[in-house]
Amino acid sequence: MERDQKEELLALQDTLYFIGGKWRIPLINSLCNGHRRFREIERSIAGITTRMLSRELKEMEMNKLVGAKGLSRHAGAYRI
Repeated sequence: MERDQKEELLALQDTLYFIGGKWRIPLINSLCNGHRRFREIERSIAGITTRMLSRELKEMEMNKLVGAKGLSRHAGAYRI
């Protein structure tokens, strides 16, 4: 099958745009170890404000990269 380089380039640009923000990589790294509560995530990322973390999580949730769990054991927990 022949590769469509234009399509691959667009997909790569979209990916880099999405994860290219200042807080995205640290946030993804924080969530890689499983379910984490909001305050646990906030404490694990030096310098991030509550407002910025909330904004980033909401945007990532809208893009279906992050999911929020409402289980009693993990109330308010996020996961990748």
